[in-house]
Amino acid sequence: MVDSTLLASGKFDTMLDMVNTFGFYRYGPLVAFMQLFVFLLLVEAFAHTLTMARTAWYGWVADVALIAIISVFTPIAPLRAAEMWLFHLIIFGNVFAQIGSSLVLAAGLYELSWPILNRKKM
Repeated sequence: MVDSTLLASGKFDTMLDMVNTFGFYRYGPLVAFMQLFVFLLLVEAFAHTLTMARTAWYGWVADVALIAIISVFTPIAPLRAAEMWLFHLIIFGNVFAQIGSSLVLAAGLYELSWPILNRKKM
């Protein structure tokens, strides 16, 4: 509804949404909702954990390590294949594999953030 209203305004030539861009709508609206929900949960868990860790030295080390991993993995073909496999698994893969792997990774990231939260001073 919002998409059609924005497109009808004439200010936007095209609009992309995550459901159509990632192909989540192939199996219907309920599955698309679940796929998008767990994907956004994973992104939020990742951002939450990195943000919480940023106040300590290991947060900055994790940031530098992520940048280094992406910088090294992308130009080297076998490592790029592993990187693509991970992205394919959590975004474009089989519905059950995508939902399951995103939930497991999000739970792992939240579990990783518990020690960080326990050390924070309130």
